[in-house]
Amino acid sequence: MFPGASVETSLGEAALWLLKVLAIIDVTALFAGIVTLPLFFFVLMVLNGWFWARDEAMASDIEGESKRSLLRKLGAPLLVWLVPIASFAATLFMVAYFFGNAGTPGDGSGPKKATWGKLRFDEVTRAIAKKMPKKPVEAAPPVSADDDLSTGGSDPEEDALKRPLQLLRAVGFIFILLVGPFPTFVILLTRLLGRMGIVLIIRSLSRNLLRTSLSYLAIFVLVVVIVSVWSVLTFLDGVTAEKESNLKAIITEKNQIPSQMKPSHEAGLKALIQELPAKNQPKLGDDDMMTWAFVGGSLDPKNRTPKNSLFLFCMEPKKVLTMMDGLEDLTGEQRKLLQKAMDLMEADPRRIVLGKERLAQLEKKVGDEIELTSFNYTGIVFKLKIIGVFPEGRYDQSAVMNRRYLELALQDYQGINGKDHPLAAKSLNLIWIRMPDKQSFELLAERVNSSGKFNPAVKMETASSAIGSFLEPFKDLVWGMKWLLAPALLVTMSLVISNAISISVRERRTEMAVLKVLGFRPWMVMALVLGEAVLIGSLSGFMATATAFAAINAMGGIPLPIAFFPKFFIPAAALWWGPLIGAGTAVLGSMMPAWTARSVKVSEVFSKVA
Repeated sequence: MFPGASVETSLGEAALWLLKVLAIIDVTALFAGIVTLPLFFFVLMVLNGWFWARDEAMASDIEGESKRSLLRKLGAPLLVWLVPIASFAATLFMVAYFFGNAGTPGDGSGPKKATWGKLRFDEVTRAIAKKMPKKPVEAAPPVSADDDLSTGGSDPEEDALKRPLQLLRAVGFIFILLVGPFPTFVILLTRLLGRMGIVLIIRSLSRNLLRTSLSYLAIFVLVVVIVSVWSVLTFLDGVTAEKESNLKAIITEKNQIPSQMKPSHEAGLKALIQELPAKNQPKLGDDDMMTWAFVGGSLDPKNRTPKNSLFLFCMEPKKVLTMMDGLEDLTGEQRKLLQKAMDLMEADPRRIVLGKERLAQLEKKVGDEIELTSFNYTGIVFKLKIIGVFPEGRYDQSAVMNRRYLELALQDYQGINGKDHPLAAKSLNLIWIRMPDKQSFELLAERVNSSGKFNPAVKMETASSAIGSFLEPFKDLVWGMKWLLAPALLVTMSLVISNAISISVRERRTEMAVLKVLGFRPWMVMALVLGEAVLIGSLSGFMATATAFAAINAMGGIPLPIAFFPKFFIPAAALWWGPLIGAGTAVLGSMMPAWTARSVKVSEVFSKVA
């Protein structure tokens, strides 16, 4: 078992769930495409307005100010400067959001620092959300002074703020992305390549609104699906890729699954680490090592069901934020609340933190006390108090308790029964350790695997290798997503663009003949057709990716349970995947129509007109 694990999901279940998720994404993406369609035309209108303003600015030198209306006198100069300034400012903010430091970045041995832009964005959106009208909330039940904070739903005000804040952040992020990078790109392209061709391309998209809208929706939906699939594949590739520095390793029993090691193995491992050269030892010493145990039980042992069952990771709370994957990108408020919950768990071992979905399945709430009758540590009943929930995402189905409570429970069992619990000498299931580099890992792994100091024998392997082994049953599903599903979507998108551009070329043969009469070379006509396809493909792809990145991440990720990963998020890198996917498939799909446009014969066109 690993972080985020819940109930083991079979390959067949995962495949069926994938189809269900894809269907939901398709429908949701179509709805989102319809909602964002006005934004698409708004961007085109803004760019058209900017070109009009530049034309007006040049015309004023010829006509004179006296012959121009008030709108032309005031509006044109305003647009000429307002559009680039707003676009460049939004683009700079996006750079600060993804790359602007708010301090020394984390190096993998501690939590990463949020960027300056992300901190400011979170602060501003939270301040706005607090001022928005909200439904009245019920007063929180009385709790002790020590338990008045949690990582989530225990605070009614925070609950009422959550959904408006998610919606506000999603909409705000989409708006900034639309105002910023794409207009900036077009403006710079105009400076580099000249304005005439780009003006013709942009204005041609506004001629047939129905065909442009249908093309946009088709590209939007397909890009959202492709980006979602690639996000899953990228994440799985990342967790199974070997790292050269700050490498996490896992130590388990060598010849048995599930692993059941002696608690004394922890001291034995520390002794081996001390024998290593100082440069090869973990940077943070004991803080770079975390032990795990697993406790399963039921709230109703006489009528045990999945709904009243609970699986807990027993670990050291103070190391959760630094050793658990997926918690490094928490916002300042989330991190503060989670740290508070871990401090409360350190103070009282009976306290536990659950994932949001796990809490809902148990039909409990923060502040409730439960009695868990263990079915692996038979004869032990754990009296637990729920003090918080994990932030939404990867740990929605997880539950964490203090490992010290398990040790105390085993001691109590020995005192009551006069003998050790059958699992007392097998209560250590995993040891996680972070090594400074691959050479240090190999040095320690050689000693651990061959020292003969551990009985039962143990093995040390990289976390990525262990995860890769665990994902082995899902390799066919991953292969199908990578080599069948994604290419099929790309081919479909190319055909959609090809069909739309072909219809456009057939309708505009006369116009292309006129362009040739006016002096346009065949390659220029071809470039106009390709440029139109690339513009609609890249803009649609950019808007699809921006919407998916903002909305999916704000709402808690893609719920696709593959092995022990219940949800997946859209990475920041996807913001360039979308435009590239749209532009690339547009080029492929429009090559034949563009060649047809290039080959239009002026004599044939005008003979038919005549």
